[in-house]
Amino acid sequence: MKLKRLLIFLIPVSAMTAKDPTIHYSIAFPEAHAHYAKVEIKLQGLQAPYVDFSMPSWTPGSYLLREFAKSVERVEASADGKQIPYKRIDKNTWRIASKNASEIRFMYHVYASEWSVRTSFIDADMAFMHNTSLFMQVKPFSALPGTLTVELPESWKQLHTSLEPVDGKLPAGTHRFRFSSYDELADEPLLAGNQDTLQFEVAGVPHLVAIAGKGNHAEVSFRDDLKKICETTTAIIGELPCKRYTFFVLNTEAGGGGLEHANSSTVMMPRWQWNNAARYKQFLGLCGHEYFHLWNVKRIRPEALGPFDYSKENHTRMLWVAEGITSYYDELILRRAGFYTREAYLEKIAGYINDLENRPGRHYLSLAESSWDAWIREYRPNENSKNTGISYYLKGQVVAFLLDVQIVAASNGRRSLDDVMKVLWADYKKRPERGFSDEEFVAMVNEVAGKDLRAFLDQFVNGVDTPDYAALLKIAGIQAVNSGKEENTLGMQVQQENGRWIVKYVERGLGAWNAGVSANDELIAINGMRIQTGLEDIYRVMKPDNSANLLVSRAGLIRNIDQVACRTVKRNLWKLEAKGTDELLSSLLD
Repeated sequence: MKLKRLLIFLIPVSAMTAKDPTIHYSIAFPEAHAHYAKVEIKLQGLQAPYVDFSMPSWTPGSYLLREFAKSVERVEASADGKQIPYKRIDKNTWRIASKNASEIRFMYHVYASEWSVRTSFIDADMAFMHNTSLFMQVKPFSALPGTLTVELPESWKQLHTSLEPVDGKLPAGTHRFRFSSYDELADEPLLAGNQDTLQFEVAGVPHLVAIAGKGNHAEVSFRDDLKKICETTTAIIGELPCKRYTFFVLNTEAGGGGLEHANSSTVMMPRWQWNNAARYKQFLGLCGHEYFHLWNVKRIRPEALGPFDYSKENHTRMLWVAEGITSYYDELILRRAGFYTREAYLEKIAGYINDLENRPGRHYLSLAESSWDAWIREYRPNENSKNTGISYYLKGQVVAFLLDVQIVAASNGRRSLDDVMKVLWADYKKRPERGFSDEEFVAMVNEVAGKDLRAFLDQFVNGVDTPDYAALLKIAGIQAVNSGKEENTLGMQVQQENGRWIVKYVERGLGAWNAGVSANDELIAINGMRIQTGLEDIYRVMKPDNSANLLVSRAGLIRNIDQVACRTVKRNLWKLEAKGTDELLSSLLD
């Protein structure tokens, strides 16, 4: 009885009188050509004195406040058929005084013209609906199940999503789906238009690939290759956690990216690069990465990553597990699926080690801190980022590889990081309502390894020590040699922009840094000679241990920068080679 009284005390006033409430979303595209969607939320049976409608500030999987409320306009509200006013109570939230009305309608328009995997894009040809950027949360009724109705323009013939369809006869071009809560609605994108489709099954689960936009994707055996990636990934855990899965493939003019969801993922591919072998293999790795998130992140997850607060940052020191381990597996999946030889796979891993070890910021920011600061660092890089930090994707991938080596060696090849993921999966199934803590993750790693790896994890996750790669990898039969590569450098990178040579990056501790060259300076001349081809001009007349005089323009003001030293710097160039017993190497590489 005391517990019931406490629960009643904790429930918001607006929820206390709710009786068999229902919630219905609808979206239409009367101005698709102008990038607009019209959204309506209909609530029935709430009997609440007021209702708050809140637009998310970010989207799970992309750790940056994007403030989707900025694209909302033309808001209207009604109660029992009569228009009523609303007021803004914060940057994301519209409050209406519903006064226990039996039916509430809330309507608004959203401008959607950002072509990415984490936002929505609408034009006359199609709509990619990334739902956190379109649909408001109805507080405090986010746990309610409901329906979504989508009304398509006549020229759009297809609509794809992993949401469950609602049976029943509907007008042409109208589709209806159900969701169990706002979290499910927010997490399942929709793609409408006239996209190409592919289908296959993995472990009896139907998989659909919806490809939006023109491209030369028909020139490759994408369906067969993707199926192989999915089968290889599923074999890691041994079971699929979904009833259906959808890949949304967006053909782009340039660029890329991906984002995971509970039953789908969105990936981007440059439209005419499908027959570029290297770029295509990279894209398959991206698909494997997002598919592995089916388990790691969307279900197996650190405590902070669900249930979500969509209004503010959700910090965790474990993004290196969520993303770094996943990045490690997207390359390993390509190896296991036969897209890499052992030698090519080890070359890829060596490349990631070199990228990390040639970044000055590795000395200043730990992997755990990088995870925590994702909101202000990883998604907001600037010209000094390489000097001050590291990516939890990159270092997380390297640490995951080293961790896998420790587990394989400690168990004499009987166990690997795969077994850690299986233990995490079993733990998730016992308590899906919450994620694991930092300490619980360490305990599960130790359980699988049969060895206390706390010191290893603390050193390379919480510290900034440089790993002794040769010693750490030797125990699994991999020879690691750093042959190094010498280069003469002033310690800066330049890029041509509109006929001008602009400094894009100045490396900490080298000549340009010490002399006062700044990112965004325009390089005009060196030692009295005008620059024509960028740094090639400089190194043509420079020798190691010489100094240069640079003429630059900074914010429109001309200045001389003297004594810019040219130094010989030895860069890291690690190479990995399999040298050990096949039993250990097979556990690690196959």
